[in-house]
Parts: sequence; structure tokens; C-alpha cells
Amino acid sequence: MPPKKQLKKADKAQEPAAAKSVKHHEEDRQGGWVEPTTVTVKPPEQLALTDKELETEHTRVLTAKDPVAPKNVVRFSFKERVYKLDASVEQCALHFELEGNLMHRESEDGKRILAEIDAIRIAQERAAEAEAMTVQGGEGGAAPEGGAAGVSDKKLRNQFNYSERASQTFNNPLRERPTVTEPPPSVGFNSMVTQWEVFDAFLEDIEVKSIAKDKSSQQQQKKPQAGGGGKEEEEET
Repeated sequence: MPPKKQLKKADKAQEPAAAKSVKHHEEDRQGGWVEPTTVTVKPPEQLALTDKELETEHTRVLTAKDPVAPKNVVRFSFKERVYKLDASVEQCALHFELEGNLMHRESEDGKRILAEIDAIRIAQERAAEAEAMTVQGGEGGAAPEGGAAGVSDKKLRNQFNYSERASQTFNNPLRERPTVTEPPPSVGFNSMVTQWEVFDAFLEDIEVKSIAKDKSSQQQQKKPQAGGGGKEEEEET
């Protein structure tokens, strides 16, 4: 009998929880808002601190310096001919490095590789078509003569798989034969020009030009006189 009484008590204790859940569902359906419950979970290893310890602030500064990097690197200075302490230490630490051969499609190398791949694919397709054409031609040639009218036994020519014959002669070796001619004899000439020599040269030039001008004018005057005398002699005769 005692166990039965305990079961009844447990059923009675579970009834209010079920009723509450039903009420929450009804409120949700009617558009009511239910305040969410927050549950704080504390790890088992958490320290039990007092209020004063919790209020203290701890500041942390993040720097890019490597604590493992050496600080006493010494290098030889060829300019000063002495060993000097290098202040600039590389702070970069590589955790993972992988060299690859990836290229962008729009770069020059990427376009060239894509063009080569397309050319290989086109060549393979043409080779497959050529093999199919040769197979079809062989089947047509082996067909009996009593076949359908208008079907020729001539094999189709393959314009892709062809052989080329060429010959090349030996190239004679190149030979150089340099020649050097004797330079013509040269003579050094030096002279000085004064102001009066320049003046005299200008005067001589002016006189020569004036004489040539007088001679040309005299020749032009003599030509019409010589023509007129000939006409008079003809009239006298």
C-alpha cells in the first residue's frame, strides 16, 4: 500500500507543470509574449572570487612582436668594416607555408594555359573524328559489289593524319676575313686671319662680282647689234 500512495503524489505534482506548459502554448498561439528564461552554466573549475576581486580591471595589450625572436643579432657592416648590432629583427612567424602553381584566369599565363588546353581538346576531337571516318571508309570498301546503287567504294581522304617528307642540306661554316686599309696621309695646316685681311677679301669679292656683272651686261647689248647688221647686208644684196 505505501508505494501506491507515493505514485499518487507524484502524479499530483506533475499535473501543475503540464497545465503550465499548456497555458504557455495557448499564449503563444494567441500572440502573447513569453519572457525567455536565462540559465547560467558555470564550469566546475571556476574560481570562487569575492566582489572586490570581480570588480578589479585587468588590461591586456596585444603587440605584433615575437617573444621568441632574437634580440642580439650581429651582422658585419662592409661600409664601416665592423660588426654591428642589427636593431631590425623580423617579427614574422610562418606557421604554415604551401607553394602552389595557381594562376588567375585573366592573367597572361592563365590565358596562355587555357588556350593550350583548348588546342589539345580540339586536336583530340579531330583525331577521334578522323578515326571514325577511316573506320567508315574501311567498312564501305569491304562491302560487296551488289550493294545499293550510287555508293562508291573509294575511301575518304584523311586531312588530319598526314605525313610530310623534307630534306635539308648541310650549311657551310661561316668564315670571317677582316681587312684594314691604310689611312690617307694627313697634313696639319694652321693660319691666322686679321681684320684687315677679311676687309681686303670682301673688297676683292665685290670687285669680281662687279666685273662679272659688267661683262654680262655688255654681252647682252652686243647680241641685238649683231642681229641687226645681218639684216642690212641682206637688203643691200
